[in-house]
Amino acid sequence: MGVTRLIIGREYLTRVKKRTFIVMTILGPILFAGFFAAVILMSQQEKDKYTVGIFDATYTLSNRMPPMTGKIKWDPVNATSYNDALIKFKSDESFEKYDLLLYLPENIINTERSGGKIIYRKAPSISIEDKIKESVRLARESFIISKQYEGDSAKMKEFRSTYANIRSLNSFSLIDIDNIDEKGEAISKNVDHKVGAGVGMAFSFIIFFFIFFFGAQVMRGVIEEKTNRIIEVIISSVKPFQLMMGKIIGVALVGLTQFVIWGVFSTILINVLMAFIMPDYVEGDAVSQMSQEMMLQNANLSKFQNDIFNALWALPWVNIITSFIFFFLMGYLIYSALFAAIGSAVDNETDTQQFMTPVILPLMLAFYVVAFSAFKNPDSAAMYWLSLFPLTSPVVMLVRVAMGSAELWEVLLAMGLLIITFIGTVWIAAKVYRTGILMYGKKPSYKEIFKWLKY
Repeated sequence: MGVTRLIIGREYLTRVKKRTFIVMTILGPILFAGFFAAVILMSQQEKDKYTVGIFDATYTLSNRMPPMTGKIKWDPVNATSYNDALIKFKSDESFEKYDLLLYLPENIINTERSGGKIIYRKAPSISIEDKIKESVRLARESFIISKQYEGDSAKMKEFRSTYANIRSLNSFSLIDIDNIDEKGEAISKNVDHKVGAGVGMAFSFIIFFFIFFFGAQVMRGVIEEKTNRIIEVIISSVKPFQLMMGKIIGVALVGLTQFVIWGVFSTILINVLMAFIMPDYVEGDAVSQMSQEMMLQNANLSKFQNDIFNALWALPWVNIITSFIFFFLMGYLIYSALFAAIGSAVDNETDTQQFMTPVILPLMLAFYVVAFSAFKNPDSAAMYWLSLFPLTSPVVMLVRVAMGSAELWEVLLAMGLLIITFIGTVWIAAKVYRTGILMYGKKPSYKEIFKWLKY
């Protein structure tokens, strides 16, 4: 154990002192936070005010459009027809003041599905597009109500009030039968399986990335020492198994160190940047002019956001973190042992391709199944069986744990199978490593590697 500890220390100190490690450890959080801030800024970039030219073939809806002084200014265009308005919007200098051209055809009132058009020079944001559509819908409803009760303002007022009260945006919650009693009362806080799936996928991606990135570093390190003949000196005083495990654990500690530093500094930088690029603000004009229906939509959006946060708090974080640590370590150790065995069997990185494919296929399969099934079909047979299979469970089981769909016995079974697989994998990898690390100038085949296992 003392020799293995020395190898671990050597691997760790050698790698953390490298200039590339120091540079990437410093630049990593800056690049990540900068990328995050750039995405937020680009998604927020929007014109302060849109002037929308309206060609109204109904001759009435444009007069009923609710005023939107905050972002949108309506302006009827001077044109004889839609084609005339379109030509002028393309080439007439007097139409350059319009950011968008809104066409309201004559049949828009009589048809349920609007055939209107929004023509733009530069695509507007989704929020602006939604506001325009909502304004047209309100204008259409206002006209239909006024025609229905023409001449009877009292009834029209009563209907408007009733309509505003009964019109709502329905929302439904998915509730697990185990979280509700016979009276319909919640036994515990309901966990939204979609939120759980998203959190589980994030942790699974970390495991997936860590295994590939740092497992490949183990393999490159073995190839480098073998090529430089350093291994011949080291192997004279250390057992091959001790050397292999020391290298695997040493690289793992390097990766964990870098991940912790990245996580801490990225969080600090993102919070600082968010304070500058997303200050709290309220558009007074827009709020004051907002229709009751649009305020209802915003209220539902706020409720949706609160539901997301509540669902995040309701997740079984103790189970998720515990499972993450276990599956993270076991998955890395299993695959790193295989990567080390591959590195010992070849003389250069080019020759690793024929052996890498069967090793990475299970991980790729697990990642794709999670990506396509977690939201659409979380209880599929593929999710169930791959969460138990040792070579895929580090990625898949974590998603099921976060969603709350995995029974305790299933998690324990997956853990037990992983431990057994780890022991078997390390035994096989050590056999290959012991023979392959001193083999030079020959490309081994699968048949020859199987022979090494019998030595």
